[in-house]
Amino acid sequence: MERWARRKWESSGLLQDWRHCLSLGKRKQKLVAQAKRQCFRNAVHKAAEDRGIWRLAKWGRTKAQRPNELPIMPALVTQSTIAHTITEKAEVLRARFYPNVEADLSDIQDTSFSRESFPLESIQINQEATREEVEAILKRRKPFTALGKDGIPNGFLKAIGPRLAEAIATLATAC
Repeated sequence: MERWARRKWESSGLLQDWRHCLSLGKRKQKLVAQAKRQCFRNAVHKAAEDRGIWRLAKWGRTKAQRPNELPIMPALVTQSTIAHTITEKAEVLRARFYPNVEADLSDIQDTSFSRESFPLESIQINQEATREEVEAILKRRKPFTALGKDGIPNGFLKAIGPRLAEAIATLATAC
């Protein structure tokens, strides 16, 4: 209801619509406060039943200020053993999730790794960068987020514009 009234005021700009929006906002605040109060009272009432409030008070006196206890992994049961210690459990988990697998290397004839094994002609990489590509990359960057390794904000790079894009494209192609 309040959202509707705010939209009506934004479209009309009338003072009476603004006052109506404010009154609905105050009424909403009162309803939220009443609901919170009732929820708290229900929680206290529920805790007071069956000595719950006393358990809560004891927890507050004894355990509330302590750091959280670390989780304890139960003993792990395998087909052959039961792991109780941390090292035994780590070994069981390693064996289960990272088993030793022997690879069949019998089909590999050439085991030398010389330059002849990897001819440069087999890999083709286009090292040309265009001004349009650089501009598109700069356009996608958010202007003043965390700085990169160079410490230059993206907003500054964007402000320089096409001249910077041309220079970066020329540098990238030359390298």
